[in-house]
Amino acid sequence: MIDFSGPLHSRPSTHMPRVAIIGSGPTGIYTLAGLISSATPLSITIFEETPDPGKGTPYHPAVNDRAMLANIASIEIPRIEQTLVEWLSSRGDPELQELGIERSGIGEREFYPRIVLGEFLAAQFWALVNRGLSRGHSIDVKASHRILDIKLGTNDISLVFKRHGGQDATMSFDHVVMATGHDWPENTETSPGYFVSPWPAAAIKRIGAVKVGVLGTSLSGIDAVVSVATAHGIFLRDDSGTLRYEPDPMSTGFHITMMSRKGLLPEADFYCPIPYEPLRFCTEIAIRLLMEQKRERLLDEVFELFRRELAAADPNYAASIGLALASVEGKRCIDPVWR
Repeated sequence: MIDFSGPLHSRPSTHMPRVAIIGSGPTGIYTLAGLISSATPLSITIFEETPDPGKGTPYHPAVNDRAMLANIASIEIPRIEQTLVEWLSSRGDPELQELGIERSGIGEREFYPRIVLGEFLAAQFWALVNRGLSRGHSIDVKASHRILDIKLGTNDISLVFKRHGGQDATMSFDHVVMATGHDWPENTETSPGYFVSPWPAAAIKRIGAVKVGVLGTSLSGIDAVVSVATAHGIFLRDDSGTLRYEPDPMSTGFHITMMSRKGLLPEADFYCPIPYEPLRFCTEIAIRLLMEQKRERLLDEVFELFRRELAAADPNYAASIGLALASVEGKRCIDPVWR
């Protein structure tokens, strides 16, 4: 294990503005990217509770099952030093195989396991650190350091922290950015058999081959199902490309039931151009004009703009939901969607 507890760039920093970032996940990474773009040399200290900075809790292998997919594609992730696709494309075949990625499957709209994003973010984090050093900033990455307290002083902000296995210590800064991200209870299993969270995945993977109920059908619910299911079987894709679940023959009593209060599943991902294409009818200018000229019928007039926009964008869909006969008060245009 590499110890990153010391300064990575030792230079006099007496007159440098002192900035602390608590957390090195995505928010901390984008904060660092903004800070190192400053022409003024900064003294930047990054505190990370885990021993491997940059991965972030939602994408850390210690928290997530390898089968858990992230719900964000490369095209949706703002560029850091590289895009996710560029980083994956630059990896060697052995590394891609270890990550469970086929080179032919790399694409800007593909979804990858959470831990893949963790590896990508960690690589981008260290690339930013190196670029920051080359630009004259002083950067100190303190891994395995837990912040215990923040004290606001008259002229500075003091952070009380503890290094893993060490004593409490204090450092003062001019600015502090809290990028602490997700925080789950230490004991996920609050009572025998009852878990308040699917994370860390290792906790719920200990569930035996029994009847399991999942309250909720959101993405978190799906994460819970995937984690428990992979402990009692395997997901395989057959020759036709269909993904199937093969249970372990020894897990005959295993069964999962997902329960939803509203009977809904998460919204399916859909294709859309990024950046979005400009609207033709339901534009901000058109709506502002209606606000000035048609205030007495504003809702109906805006709905008419929306109807024209949707009909032009997808006439077949508009016809299938009866959009031409729909009104603001009626439910005709939405009923077929939920049936």
